[in-house]
Amino acid sequence: MSEKTDNKEIDQNDLPDSVITENVDMQPENAGNKEDSFSDENLCDNNINNFTDNSEISDKERLRQIITILGKHKAIESLITSKHPERIKDAFEELGPTFIKMGQMLSTRPDLVSDALADEFKMLQDNVKTDDFFVVKSIIESSFGVPVNNIFNTIEEIPVASASMAQVHAATLKDGTKVAVKIQHAGIKSMMLNDISLFEKALPFFKIAPTSKIMDPAALIKELKKSCENELDFTVEAKNIHLFYKNNSDLDYMDCLREYPEYAKENILVMDFVTGIKITDIDDLKAQNYDIKKIAQNLVNNYMKQAFEDGFFHADPHPGNIVVRNGKITFLDFGMMGVMSDSTLKRLNDLLYSIYIEDTEEMTNAVLKLCIKRGKVDRDKLNTEIKDFYYTYIDGVSLKDMKFHIVIAKLTAICAENNLSLPEEVTMFMRGLLNIVGVVETLDPEITLISALGPYMEKYMANKFNPVKELKDYLKSLYDLGKVTPKIPVKLADVLDKLKDGTLEVKVEHNHNKLEKMFDQLDYITNKIVIGMLLFALIVGSSILADSGKQSETQSIMSIIGIIGYIVAAIFTVILIISLFRNKYK
Repeated sequence: MSEKTDNKEIDQNDLPDSVITENVDMQPENAGNKEDSFSDENLCDNNINNFTDNSEISDKERLRQIITILGKHKAIESLITSKHPERIKDAFEELGPTFIKMGQMLSTRPDLVSDALADEFKMLQDNVKTDDFFVVKSIIESSFGVPVNNIFNTIEEIPVASASMAQVHAATLKDGTKVAVKIQHAGIKSMMLNDISLFEKALPFFKIAPTSKIMDPAALIKELKKSCENELDFTVEAKNIHLFYKNNSDLDYMDCLREYPEYAKENILVMDFVTGIKITDIDDLKAQNYDIKKIAQNLVNNYMKQAFEDGFFHADPHPGNIVVRNGKITFLDFGMMGVMSDSTLKRLNDLLYSIYIEDTEEMTNAVLKLCIKRGKVDRDKLNTEIKDFYYTYIDGVSLKDMKFHIVIAKLTAICAENNLSLPEEVTMFMRGLLNIVGVVETLDPEITLISALGPYMEKYMANKFNPVKELKDYLKSLYDLGKVTPKIPVKLADVLDKLKDGTLEVKVEHNHNKLEKMFDQLDYITNKIVIGMLLFALIVGSSILADSGKQSETQSIMSIIGIIGYIVAAIFTVILIISLFRNKYK
């Protein structure tokens, strides 16, 4: 099947990477060939019962299949020796969707795997056989409880795309609207969750393996499980599409697809039928006379907006999930999305701003605020390493020459060596940014990270130093302070009584993010109290001066001193407010 868009015919190569170009049975060939199987046969025979415990026999068969295929490709040996990474990739492809998903996750984790293995994982193909249409029809009818003809006017029997978890069929609704119907493969959910369950049971084995020194298997499996559970529930993806549309549809350079919520099921998703030019197909983009550099800058601007303004960003923006149609950018596949908390947003913005202004001292401050502390931190050592990191990998380096995966790996390593770790949502964002940088590098190799961030940072700083917004914040704080102040003496007396009686209890919960947020709020509130007290003093002073003016026929020396004091207090109040602004935006 082909569609026409932008006056050019779109074949399967123009569709997302989720398209499968050949139908290959997922079952491995010669899986039971003992000559090609795992060299240590006892490992396969003796440990299966330990891993599967009292699970179903099918679990044991699956585990035997996994070990056999890993052995056939000598994948374990390759992982330990860090040689022949293509063997690991081939094994993962043969093992099916769960391993393909894990490999795709690891392809953007340079902190966990070598560059060579990451490159191999990027080439993983979804070799999953498509479901026959009678199976698809059965899934639709069982999910909706009515014949398929009651739902769709037409639905094509041949899928236009297929990936490890689902396949997509073109269809038309009863009103004639052309849509894409995403149907989850039959049995895929139970198969993938069973695989993950086996991984969890095999954790004791991974912990003693040499690879456990490189990565945390438990954390990786936890992340894989969370990702798969979200992606296997299409109602979650439908909500993601809706929120993304709400956040980005008003941008003139974005073309956002829509979902049809009345058709959303856990295993079925109906959305706009979208075709376009894959964003990295430079020749096709040029053939349509699109401004390649503008597309690159718009992509950076939008991804920064997603993360830092919306706090809701596409977590898997690889080239196959981004197309250009009618000169506008369209994101596809919303199964993996990241969410940023307000506190993380502010700290990550501060880090980007410090990079933009090329201030390594502020970079150190931003990293300390952003990261979770796992132990004692030597600030001077951290500052020296960050300074070396900046001038080695970022300063003046074009995206063409910048090895962004190395940049991320190096920054992660610096944090780890200094007893710091990045929050999960930041790690997810960095993985997404790694993909975006790869796309931008293809579109405009001469652009630098600093210049790419420029338009966003200018907009960010304009919003950051918004006097009207800040005045509203201060007035609200004063109003809140006015409501709370009368209660302070009563609360303080209650605390003192409990302290005197020995009944005061203090509960301490060690949570870095909560403590950091609490201290930030405490500092912010303290500043507001200071301003409030000064304003209160000015009001009282004004009243006294006005009153003394009524009682005296001539200004007394005290009134003159009062006026001078009033002016001095006003000047110092302005200075203090300016100082607070500066401290806030350091």
